[in-house]
Amino acid sequence: MAGEPDTFRVSPTTGGLPLRDAPLMDNKAPGQAAALGDAVTKSATQVQSIYLDQLQRANQIRADEAANQLKEAELDLTFGENGYLRHKGRDALFRPGGKSLTQEYGDEFDKRSAEIMGGLSNDSQREAFQRVSGGMGTQMRGRVDQHFETQFGVYNASVNEGIIKNQTNAIGLNWADPDATDAAVLSTRGAVYNMATLTGRNSAEEIEADTKAALTPGFLTAISTMLENNDPSAAAKYIDLHRKDMTAGGLSKADAAIGEAQDVQITTAEFNKEFAAQDAVEVANTPQQLMMPVRGGVGSVFGEKRGLKMDGTPRIHKGIDIPTKAGTPVSAPAEGIIRYRDDPNG
Repeated sequence: MAGEPDTFRVSPTTGGLPLRDAPLMDNKAPGQAAALGDAVTKSATQVQSIYLDQLQRANQIRADEAANQLKEAELDLTFGENGYLRHKGRDALFRPGGKSLTQEYGDEFDKRSAEIMGGLSNDSQREAFQRVSGGMGTQMRGRVDQHFETQFGVYNASVNEGIIKNQTNAIGLNWADPDATDAAVLSTRGAVYNMATLTGRNSAEEIEADTKAALTPGFLTAISTMLENNDPSAAAKYIDLHRKDMTAGGLSKADAAIGEAQDVQITTAEFNKEFAAQDAVEVANTPQQLMMPVRGGVGSVFGEKRGLKMDGTPRIHKGIDIPTKAGTPVSAPAEGIIRYRDDPNG
């Protein structure tokens, strides 16, 4: 009816069915946005991590390449044309410019290391390279030090070997000068002792054996000279004086040579005695031979072998022995000048 309030009502007909509440609709938009933001952030972080990892690996590879270049430089400084191993003995000890071998090659290593590092592109590469180069430099200097010590021993040994050789020659040349001989023996003993500290043969027995081995050649040279001068008695006295400083083999060789020379003297003396007992008329009637200085038979001919020298070569008779009576006139076999006169048998 007009003017009446609206009283229209609508009620659902359930028909006896149970009532159900409609589901509530959640607003998920804020959560989805947050998840998306997290995913983007995580993805960006992962991308950045991958980039940084790649950069780190690239820097390490570049640093390794530089370290390899430095290793090549180290090998060149060690084994190259002018490597430190090529410097031996005195050359290793006394370097031009006054630097030690270690300082010289250590400085060169540092120079090449700096040149290689100058080619790196960032601090990360340089830091990685420096960690390697520092250790390599220390190790190389240690190896140069070891080479120096070895060459010091080589040089020291060569100096002492030279002293021993020179003093051995002095003993042989100064056989008639006891003071000079004693000085040479003392110097040789000092050089042998120094060698013992280098070689490790430093027990008393080893030093004594090495001293005898060093002195014996000089004594044998002196004895040989005396025998060349037909003076075995002087050689016998000399060897008795220095017997304690000679090796057993050297003593055996010297004793044999002296004994042989003494036997030759005895044989010659007996021959002269027998010949002197012959009838003087028989001697006077001996036919004169061309260029002979005196009448008589030849006892020993030129070129005759008389045993062996100290070096094992044959001892050759350098003249002609003509035994005759004392007082028999001797003529010159030809015109000339007397250069040498000697009476080795006293």
